[in-house]
Amino acid sequence: AEMDEAKEEAKEPAEAKEQAPPDVFVRRPSEDVQAPLQPPTPKTEGPGCMMWTVTLRRTGLSQGFGLAHSNGKAEFIRQRLPQYGEETLSKEFLASTPGPESLMIRRIREGSLMHEWNHTYPEARVRPGDFIVQVNDKGTIEEMQNE
Repeated sequence: AEMDEAKEEAKEPAEAKEQAPPDVFVRRPSEDVQAPLQPPTPKTEGPGCMMWTVTLRRTGLSQGFGLAHSNGKAEFIRQRLPQYGEETLSKEFLASTPGPESLMIRRIREGSLMHEWNHTYPEARVRPGDFIVQVNDKGTIEEMQNE
């Protein structure tokens, strides 16, 4: 009788396994995950920051770069000149006020080209709060946004 019970117990996990829903895998970058070996991304020291080149290539028109950005110059002015309210930060005001021509990264969409870059090159990860200073040899905010 004991042997019959042992057989029943052994069958139970197999039956439960067959009825279990399929596994779902979520891919997310982590400091623990080993990225594929790639040559390190060269970095240079800029004024108070580190700079490096990120190359993202679309393989189709529907493929997005996957980053939300805002006007980095406006962010710079908000932080440095708090006396100017939002209503003052018009396009004309920003054009006539000195400040860095840049785009500030707000968010990176999972599964996007930028997300893949971050996974492949963890030493050159791009994060919200980083600034883009050039896109395809274009250096003004308007030009970079048009690229």
